[in-house]
Amino acid sequence: MPELTRPIASEIAGRLEKLAPNSKPAWGILTSPELVPHLIGTLKHSMGQMEGAPYVGNWAYKYILGPLALANVLSIPKNVTIKKNGKNLPAMAWPGALSDLRACMEEYIAGVEKGGLKTSYHPYFGDIGPKGWSKLHLKHMLHHLKQFGL
Repeated sequence: MPELTRPIASEIAGRLEKLAPNSKPAWGILTSPELVPHLIGTLKHSMGQMEGAPYVGNWAYKYILGPLALANVLSIPKNVTIKKNGKNLPAMAWPGALSDLRACMEEYIAGVEKGGLKTSYHPYFGDIGPKGWSKLHLKHMLHHLKQFGL
């Protein structure tokens, strides 16, 4: 499975530039003003900068479903929800949200390249490390681009 790299992050940001504040998703309840902060929150959680959803995984998630998702055998289901902790980032105004996402992606990618990036747990898959998060961030972002037809 490919990972989040600078060229891919740039392409994702370019596609997100087409997102309008009133864009409607093909599925789910996430609104376009909530999308970019959601992606930022996931990145920040993975870097240990923001408390994320509590760990609710089990043996099957950690040793079967997680590795299959990271190997790109399983896709993220439509309408999947993760129990929240009540500390989500608020919807952000255009155009500042996208520049904040670009900065956050750059911080993550630089941390992976530099080495020693301490990552937080994934709510279902547990400790997946920087490379696992890098794969999952890309998978997650592509999932939401598809959700908004981007």
